[in-house]
Amino acid sequence: YDTPLAIYFYFLSLYILLIAKGNKIFIAFPFFFLAFFSYIGTKIIYLPFLILALTFAWYINGKKYSKQYLLLFLLCLIPLLFFVFNLSRGSYAYRAGDLNNLNREDLAKIVNQERQLSVKTPLTVVFSNKTVVFAKQAVNNYIGAFSTNYLFLYGENSPFISLWYHVVFYYLDFLLLLIGLCFIFAKNKKVFLLFSALILIAPLPSVASSIGISYSIRTSLMFPVMVIIIGIGLWYVITLGKSKFYRIGVSSLIGFVYLLL
Repeated sequence: YDTPLAIYFYFLSLYILLIAKGNKIFIAFPFFFLAFFSYIGTKIIYLPFLILALTFAWYINGKKYSKQYLLLFLLCLIPLLFFVFNLSRGSYAYRAGDLNNLNREDLAKIVNQERQLSVKTPLTVVFSNKTVVFAKQAVNNYIGAFSTNYLFLYGENSPFISLWYHVVFYYLDFLLLLIGLCFIFAKNKKVFLLFSALILIAPLPSVASSIGISYSIRTSLMFPVMVIIIGIGLWYVITLGKSKFYRIGVSSLIGFVYLLL
């Protein structure tokens, strides 16, 4: 339940930055503060999200208010620095062990197993070591967030946070997502880059965590962005034809398909 709350404050902060001018930009700070402390998992995306949001807002506002954006950035670093400083002490100490690192015991076991099953050559230690295993797992965890099996077919492989037969998105959403991405790229490349960057940083908590894989919770930043893109794709398909007959017919057909799904 913490995740939607944190994501809400992240996007509320972005929204304020998009509409605020001058010193009103600082109104975003308390919402960045709440976003950071709402959920432990989304702390990983705090800094990249902050940089993306401030850079995009600064750019679309004609590169004005540079002083305010810089001061807000420094102000928003305070909760991050506070957390990092206290990560090894007090109530934060027990979470430090949840971070993915090269000193995990299971990495050594995996390396030993790989070397036992491999043909012995001088290159074995080069291609089978803790760094290689760690990097491979990190890449797999990151790419897994974009798996069509997870997003459109089977969902989270967990009895606690999976509905099994109803996954994150419908089959039809896959087509509308592609259409939406193409439309945004053609009409506004700055927004396309922002959306793409937000989606790309979303899986970072899954990479940083050493406690299993939980995309539904830890990569949830991507879901609102993808819903927006799907909505844009849906709007484009419905408004592609100018006649009233086309719009009613296509809307009815899409609505019927969603009803079946």
